[in-house]
Amino acid sequence: MSPDAVDPLLRHFAIETNPVNFIIRNTPVGIEPVTLRPESLSELGDQAVVEHDVNVYDVLVALDVVPLVARDPLDFRQLTSRRSTPSGTAGDWSASTSRRRCAS
Repeated sequence: MSPDAVDPLLRHFAIETNPVNFIIRNTPVGIEPVTLRPESLSELGDQAVVEHDVNVYDVLVALDVVPLVARDPLDFRQLTSRRSTPSGTAGDWSASTSRRRCAS
């Protein structure tokens, strides 16, 4: 698989993991934050795609049985990512994307 094809797949994992962990940290779902964050093609083996999808579904199912109330303040700790670059080294997305926090 070419590096150009791997990068969007790895980015998908990070983009989906960030809001999943945001939900976990800011609701009473009682689930540990997701730690699956592959940074290379080799780390996608061993059922990583299935595990990733199960993590998303687990949070959605857990949300169905907890009361949703506003948390103050919100926990933004895990809204960061690292990614694999075509050279195979890890790169920080925050250098190329801006992050904003909404004013309360």
